[in-house]
Amino acid sequence: MVITYAKCCHPLPGDEIVGYLSAGRGLVVHRDTCNNVATELRDNPERCLALRWEKKVQGDFPVELRVELSNRRGALATLATVIAENE
Repeated sequence: MVITYAKCCHPLPGDEIVGYLSAGRGLVVHRDTCNNVATELRDNPERCLALRWEKKVQGDFPVELRVELSNRRGALATLATVIAENE
């Protein structure tokens, strides 16, 4: 079965997750707090599955970050350094 990760909520290992069986996309994994999957749970509960992460998950997962910085010299370089240090 094809498994995809929802782009609306970006589930990450360790998050509480729910799967939605989607025609053409397979099993779409959402955070259990995602508003999009909440609608599906209400309207199509038969297409939703309780899921959990394996203990040791490997791979890359896309995330969204929101960063607020003071406009000062070197702020962007400092941010880049912190991100690089945390891989």
